Amino acid sequence: MWRIGQRVRDRTTGKEGEIIRITLPSPLIYRLRLDDDDVPLVVYRYDHQLDVPSSRGGTAPQDRCG
Repeated sequence: MWRIGQRVRDRTTGKEGEIIRITLPSPLIYRLRLDDDDVPLVVYRYDHQLDVPSSRGGTAPQDRCG
């Protein structure tokens, strides 16, 4: 499980972003604001579609909740 405000990488687009909302109950759905140059973009993703960000060093997998 990821946390609100945590930086992640979207495996589908390859872009990094920030988790801005988590929808319960299980399966958890994460609302992710992607980093894009001009257009603000928010996508919905499941846990298996997210990964630690690579360009900023990211958060180690053991830092994930759960």
